Amino acid sequence: MSLAIVAILSAGWTHQDTVFHIITSAQTPNLLLSLILWVMLHTISPYFTVFLFRSIGHPISYQNAFLIHNIRLPAKYIPGGIWHTAARATDYYKLGLPPQDVGIYLVLENIIQLIVTFTLGSLIVISFVNTLALKTMLATILFGSLTTLILIPFALRYFYQNTLRPINLPRYFITIAISSCYWIIASISFALFLSAFPELTFELSYIEVGGTYMLSWAVGYIAIFAPQGIGVSEFVFSTIVPGNIQTTGLIAFIATFRVLALAGDMCAWLVAVLMTKIKS
Repeated sequence: MSLAIVAILSAGWTHQDTVFHIITSAQTPNLLLSLILWVMLHTISPYFTVFLFRSIGHPISYQNAFLIHNIRLPAKYIPGGIWHTAARATDYYKLGLPPQDVGIYLVLENIIQLIVTFTLGSLIVISFVNTLALKTMLATILFGSLTTLILIPFALRYFYQNTLRPINLPRYFITIAISSCYWIIASISFALFLSAFPELTFELSYIEVGGTYMLSWAVGYIAIFAPQGIGVSEFVFSTIVPGNIQTTGLIAFIATFRVLALAGDMCAWLVAVLMTKIKS
């Protein structure tokens, strides 16, 4: 992670004049809309939790899911990249949920969001890339992702037939739909962020940019050597989507979206803290 940060900072320093020129052209309304959408994501995530837990037979209230998700947001930024998940797991245990089922939930949570981003991202990117090898790879990823989504309920039934209730298929597919909505909104937030800088232009539409964001996030997510995909996601995006600045400068600039995401996370965290104070 430290190497990725150093690389991004080095790229930013090398292209500081270009990056600074782009940043100073920022249009506040688009940045504000991007931030609002990012904060909205933290009202959608609890629905994912509610329906996924209910799909494996455990009712959990939206309020509990909302507070657990948002109160623990600062843990995302502890080095290691796993502490938001670990902290939420502890809170789910405190609600009386069985450890095995919490573990299954966390595995499914990670698999579903990875598959959804690969699926949506691949569907969009495959429509505009011209390289046959890349198209073939994306088609393979798309097929594998959709197959995995279908097989998950049957795999759970096979491996946990004596200890886990059969997964509720309608709620399972609602969970996937919620995750899809989440990532579509996240990609719109990212596209709005880029549109706030008129000095930065791309050869693609913002729909294609949003699709590339989802695909690059997924690639960064599986890069276990880079927590939160830092550096990896930016590199993949900048490779697929050419801009009007050099690739290394674009990598450094794209990384600034993480600052907006941090601001959105902290806004959601503050709302959850205030709710907790009022509740107590």
